[in-house]
Amino acid sequence: MIIVTIPSIFLLGISLFINKKIPIIIDVRDLVWEYFLKKSFLYKAVGKFIKVISIRFLKQADAVTVTNNKEFDILKNDLITPIIIRNGLDQNRLDQLSTMKKEKKENRHKINITYAGNVGLAQKLDTLIFASREFSNIETTIIGGGKDLNRLKKYVKENKIINVSFTGQLDWE
Repeated sequence: MIIVTIPSIFLLGISLFINKKIPIIIDVRDLVWEYFLKKSFLYKAVGKFIKVISIRFLKQADAVTVTNNKEFDILKNDLITPIIIRNGLDQNRLDQLSTMKKEKKENRHKINITYAGNVGLAQKLDTLIFASREFSNIETTIIGGGKDLNRLKKYVKENKIINVSFTGQLDWE
């Protein structure tokens, strides 16, 4: 099975190079063309072109997942029902976890959570750090670099959160 995560539309063409017997799942993290469609004439033309090509490739996938209702609504008319897999832990879910009794938090086995990727504002890693702070049974490792890394490290240090660690950016070579 091959799972392709986009917003990179160039990855959509993988179906051209793969044996049809291998299932392909495309995990849509962002509908890039939507940004172009909201701009001026030239950008709209580019956005429409990207959308047509992207939809064509998405139709070749065995399954398509999206992260939210908006993406689902945009794609549902062009594809066999996309599957919504929510993107992370939102404030509502964090609030629900926070209402759990203290005994339950402390008696559970350790849970290891690893995030690997860009450490920027858009990733909203604050939510993961807040959850880790509230639940001592969570051990969190954040791998990567980005514009928000220093702020998050400072927050963890200032608040003496001992179950969150940062590795920084990995040297893949």
